[in-house]
Amino acid sequence: MRGVSARLRRARAGQRRGPGPQRRRSQRRRLVALAAAAAAAAVVALILLGDALRDGSGGLQHTAPAEGFTLGSADAPVLITAWEDFQCPACRAANVSALRQIEADYVNTGKARIQFRQFPFLGAESVSAAEASQCAADQHRFWDYHDALFDAQRGENSGAFAKTKLKQIAADLGLDTVAFDACFDEGQHKDSVQAEKEEGVKLGVNATPTFFVNGRRVADWRDYAAFRSLIEDALAGAKAGN
Repeated sequence: MRGVSARLRRARAGQRRGPGPQRRRSQRRRLVALAAAAAAAAVVALILLGDALRDGSGGLQHTAPAEGFTLGSADAPVLITAWEDFQCPACRAANVSALRQIEADYVNTGKARIQFRQFPFLGAESVSAAEASQCAADQHRFWDYHDALFDAQRGENSGAFAKTKLKQIAADLGLDTVAFDACFDEGQHKDSVQAEKEEGVKLGVNATPTFFVNGRRVADWRDYAAFRSLIEDALAGAKAGN
């Protein structure tokens, strides 16, 4: 009986010591997997939300005035700078959720404007899409092409932004395809796209999307309350300066 009791005490002591190293590693792996799944689900939810905001043709719709790479009134006191990559799924999610809400709350009311900046870092198709969007801008159709690119997104470097498809998007939008194709094939905006990306690096951009509100970096675009707070602070600062 004494031997049995000793074994029971040792077993109970072992239970109190908690799980061994292998079990702890397994638990950590499960927690990491759950966190990754939750993050992926959040992005998917944002994309689905954006799909619900689309019109029947599948394109995103803007009502604010557009000039070049800027959406909204030139007199708006708040400038929201958006550094993005057209292949980035989080950029698409941001455009159809947070930025769409900002358009409704601030851009369409003349309080803020959004300026797109190129940061193509996900591969060759990102660079091609960026250059193609610049060619569309030459015809004053940047925002139409911008929206069509995000609508056509199908994964990174999977052929969705192959050169023939980028030209087809221009044709579908009714652009002057002769001028567009010449611009694109000749790489007329290759240097400007690269220079803009390098400018972003100097500003500390290391991921997409990255947003600034009057020069202040947005920590997490998914936190709309914090994003809105930066905009309201900038509006208050503009009023105080008048």
